[in-house]
Amino acid sequence: MNLSHDLIEKDESPIIGFSGEVTKAIGKVKMLITVADKSILGSFMLLDCRAPYDAIVGRDWLHATGAVTSSYHQCLKIITPEGVVKVRSDQMVAHKFHENAIDEYRKSEVSGNQILRVKQK
Repeated sequence: MNLSHDLIEKDESPIIGFSGEVTKAIGKVKMLITVADKSILGSFMLLDCRAPYDAIVGRDWLHATGAVTSSYHQCLKIITPEGVVKVRSDQMVAHKFHENAIDEYRKSEVSGNQILRVKQK
C-alpha cells in the first residue's frame, strides 16, 4: 500500500481466518473511508499474507455510516440527503489490483536457489 511507516501503529493481535488459521497482524492503520457524502475513520489491521480481499470493513464502520449490506446482491446501500446510494464492487478492477499486488509480492520473494551474500567490513 506504500503507507508511510509513521501512520502504522504497532499491533500484533492474532487474527483468525475463515478456515480457522491464525496469523498475527503486523500493525494497524487508521484511514478515512469516504462513500457518497459520508467520511468515517476506519481502523484496519495490516497482514502480510495472500488473501482474496483487499479490505474487510467491520460492523463499527457499517453502523457509523448507516450502511446496509447485501451479500446476495454484492453491494452496500447508504442513505444520504440526496437519496439512497448503492455501492457495488467492480470484480474486474479488484482482480487487476489483486494480480498487481501478487506480482509485487513475488518480486520481493527470494527463491530457494538464490544465495545472499553479505559483505564484511
